[in-house]
Amino acid sequence: MATDNKGSDTGSIFQSPTHTPRPLAPPEYRQQALRSIITLNRAKGLSSLSFSELALQLRDQSLRHVIDPKVEPLSLESINGAVADLVQTRELIVEGRTVIFPALPATAR
Repeated sequence: MATDNKGSDTGSIFQSPTHTPRPLAPPEYRQQALRSIITLNRAKGLSSLSFSELALQLRDQSLRHVIDPKVEPLSLESINGAVADLVQTRELIVEGRTVIFPALPATAR
């Protein structure tokens, strides 16, 4: 049994079935996608997710209402960009491999 392919499937969740690199999603699109996933998880009572779970949810197009087939499924670079965008606006906090959704201000609820 050959072991040289061990672990080769780990990156496959971030690639399309044809392994064609996906373009970087525009900032507004990737931010909207991430915000919809945050809203979904807050509705479930969650305040954080592991980065890998967040990435899986972002790539699940059935969890979002707005889909642009030109940039879907979202690439890892687009997902990283979305997280970085929302960290910059203080909508997210990243601690290690955990993405935290801070409590909404009372006026935003």
